[in-house]
Amino acid sequence: MSQAEGRRWSTLEGTAVIKDDPATVADVERRYTERYKTPRVNPNRVVIEVTVTRALGPRTRTTTTSTAGDVWRT
Repeated sequence: MSQAEGRRWSTLEGTAVIKDDPATVADVERRYTERYKTPRVNPNRVVIEVTVTRALGPRTRTTTTSTAGDVWRT
């Protein structure tokens, strides 16, 4: 996944898994609501769960590998 804004950018590399179980989707919807607003109802909603293995950016001098098994959901 990558994000760029002007001269700033970041890239996260890793393995993605699609999850559609109701408990995971409800958890992510709750977190989204806390940060932004209540999402529209979508019975087909899924979660893409990425286990990040490397993070890159303009200030990265060496690559970093996560040993903690960090998981970011987006």
